[in-house]
Amino acid sequence: MIDSVVLITCKKASVIGTGFIVDLSESGRYIATCGHVVNNLGEGLLVEGLPAIVKFNGYDSGLDLAILYVNNLEGMPLILKTSTNSNSGKVIGFSRLLNKPKKEQINGIKLKTNIKLKCEDGTEINAIKLSSKETMDKGYSGSPIICEKSNTVLGVVNIKSGNTENYGLCVSSLLANYTVQFESSHINTEFLRQNSTIELSDLAMQIVNENLDIEFKSSLKSYASQKTNWIEPKLHLLADDAKSDLLDDKVFELSSLIDNPKSVVIKGRQQYGLSCISNFLIHSAWQRKNAIWLRVEIGKLTPSEQAITTYLAGILPSTELKLSQVECIVIDEVAGNSQQFEKNIEIISKVFCHIPIVIMQTIDYSNQGGQTLELPKNRTFLEFNVWPLNRTEVRDIVSKYNDHKYIAEETVVVNRVITDLTALNIPRTILNCLTLLKIYEIEFDESPVNRTEMIRRVLFLLFNVDDVPHYKTRPDVKDCEFILGEFCEGLIRGHKFDFTRMYFLKVITKICQGREIDVEVDVIFDVLYANNILISFQSGYKFKFNYWVFYFAAHRMHHNSLFAGYILEDMNYTSYPEIIEFYCGIDRQRNDALIVLSKDIAEITNTVRVKCEIPEGFDIYGTASWDPSEEQIADARELIAESALESKLPDTVKDHYADRGYDPVRPIRQTINKVMDEYSLLKLIKATNAGARALRNSDYADTPNRHELLGKLMEGWKQLTDVLLILSPMLAHKGNASLEGADFYLIGFTGTPSEKFYKIIQMIPANLIDWYLDETYSSKMAPLLFKFYDNEKNRMYRHIINLMIINKRPKGWLDQIKEFIHKENKNSYYLSDIYRELRLQYTHSFVSKSDIVHIEKLLLMTMEKHYLGKRKPSENSIKHKELQKQLPNRDSENLDI
Repeated sequence: MIDSVVLITCKKASVIGTGFIVDLSESGRYIATCGHVVNNLGEGLLVEGLPAIVKFNGYDSGLDLAILYVNNLEGMPLILKTSTNSNSGKVIGFSRLLNKPKKEQINGIKLKTNIKLKCEDGTEINAIKLSSKETMDKGYSGSPIICEKSNTVLGVVNIKSGNTENYGLCVSSLLANYTVQFESSHINTEFLRQNSTIELSDLAMQIVNENLDIEFKSSLKSYASQKTNWIEPKLHLLADDAKSDLLDDKVFELSSLIDNPKSVVIKGRQQYGLSCISNFLIHSAWQRKNAIWLRVEIGKLTPSEQAITTYLAGILPSTELKLSQVECIVIDEVAGNSQQFEKNIEIISKVFCHIPIVIMQTIDYSNQGGQTLELPKNRTFLEFNVWPLNRTEVRDIVSKYNDHKYIAEETVVVNRVITDLTALNIPRTILNCLTLLKIYEIEFDESPVNRTEMIRRVLFLLFNVDDVPHYKTRPDVKDCEFILGEFCEGLIRGHKFDFTRMYFLKVITKICQGREIDVEVDVIFDVLYANNILISFQSGYKFKFNYWVFYFAAHRMHHNSLFAGYILEDMNYTSYPEIIEFYCGIDRQRNDALIVLSKDIAEITNTVRVKCEIPEGFDIYGTASWDPSEEQIADARELIAESALESKLPDTVKDHYADRGYDPVRPIRQTINKVMDEYSLLKLIKATNAGARALRNSDYADTPNRHELLGKLMEGWKQLTDVLLILSPMLAHKGNASLEGADFYLIGFTGTPSEKFYKIIQMIPANLIDWYLDETYSSKMAPLLFKFYDNEKNRMYRHIINLMIINKRPKGWLDQIKEFIHKENKNSYYLSDIYRELRLQYTHSFVSKSDIVHIEKLLLMTMEKHYLGKRKPSENSIKHKELQKQLPNRDSENLDI
């Protein structure tokens, strides 16, 4: 609250005044203060040192009130209350101490309300008399008069004499006199809303409490046997895909919206829990201040004023409530830009023009063209975004889950959840975290297990819960996998993933009859729906997450060679890489998939190589050094430029190197889709993604096939590295490049283009590991990686494996890295990159105490090799004090496990 009270000054005058935030826009804040403050300060008004614009000043017309607007100012608005029946309050304002402004709070002020003051034109104004033991300095003019009980603003302090008895203008005066002016100035007037008190019978209060509690807890429930969990998300000004270093995101608490309702649009992707948030807002508004907010699912509305008001009246949580008592309406399940949705929102905005509207809009950021929602013109909407969970929020979920059902030590579980979410390619949402934690209840292993087995475990739980009626036959999980596999084959072949309940039952019944399988098909549907695997969608249903479709389809591939051939032929699997992962994970020996993937990755890698025709022997890293000179960096830049010009890249790309002063972004964006379609880079990325998942899940496949696939993955990754190197000058110059849906951004890079260029080429191998590590690695793959390393001569391939094992640290990793340090040249790029990765793990990674000791020794060995020229540094010789001082700092309290 105190942060919302601001200092008003100017460059020339020595006087000061106070103001407070009453409203906000996307780029700034509106400030209330006294008109005489504005007049006394004159031109060049500053609020917290920022230039202010006078939106309104009523001083000359007899009302000592002004509204300012300040761009780039932060802070949340205070809550304004028109009723002034409080008898005690406080004031926050500015006085001078040693000739410097100081913000102070005066408590215990006696308030006398319902005072009438006459203006010069004879009109009366509602006022408040303030009596305090402390003297208010003139700098307190414009301060908020705050109710001590509710922390709401009752008025604006008006000081001219500076004594223990002063007056303030009521918020009701603002409402009575300035609604017209606000509307003409396009200032949002919702902060002037009347705060009404709802009085209900004890029975009605109990009914409202129970109804809202049930709705909220029901929205949180993911599985029938799950304990409800809630982690309150933050609201962000930026979308979750914003990648500009120049934009600073602003974060807001949901509680601030509840305390001071505004018309806003809250955007988020599917699975981000927008419906949970809407129910939380409804529930919390009642719990915090007995305010009735009404949640409406927009798809249930008919676009007519009478139909909408009738429907809204019918969903009030008590018959004693009236629509006139609703403080805010939350419109949920808005997706896309349906004209009917827009019409319904327009009607609600018109009928309930005196209260805020919160719109929960589901966004597909990959399809921005169909996401623009036409909002009503009669009000201003702020826009907020919901992001996926950060690691701390995931930890909160794990902690609460562990309290209910202990799985393992908290940090170990958090690491596993994060890794599995990344590998399954699903967002960090509450529901997805709970899905994984439900799986871990059966069996938990610190290292990632086969994903197919993970999902099988949760299915076993779902089909063995107590919610299945005793008179129903409990379906066998294997039967369900077989039946649903054939059903999902139809969805994939038809490229249509939504269906009605009748269609589901009809197709499943036909499959069961044809296979002579005896199950109660309605139970299958009901279990899937009760546990949110199937969800309502438009007029029917669909699988909530695509990975369920791919999981069942993978089982169909296992049972039906024709469908397996359909997925594997013509690289169809690149559209569904999860299918390959689950298919290989069923029995971990799908040699057919490994053979096809090796062949396809080799062909697509060769296609990119031939069509780009990057010169033979193009190798930056083999000749790069630990700490190159400016001349060596210039040579590397020139080598990349020459390679680009010699290649078969189109002229729009070559122009970047031929004319360095020319802005290349526009022509590249115009032609890059054609370029990448020709060179199949996107297919290479997707094929290597599928191949990595297949390899990770193929523990029992034939050893030659596993080695062959790993080799082809290395070739594909090396080709991807070469393309990124060619693009590195462009990234250094513009900060981004978009290639047929593949967007590359620089995040955290600073310096000149030349400095950025050097950092980019240094970091490409590390980024490759970030992209593919969790897709590729499992603890059971360590023997394969070590054997491949021993037999491989390509230094880049060996380097990729070294980076992998430093990240994952399987058994035997320490000896592997020691041997590398002994054999590598002391000034090589590869040694410097290993040193960088070790420092990163030492500083930021969640590492066991024993591994911390090992990493520290390896860091010292690497430094001794490079700085002191020791050919084979050993653990006994790494006690050089100067080297010890160069070890990075580590927050062991937070990172050790």
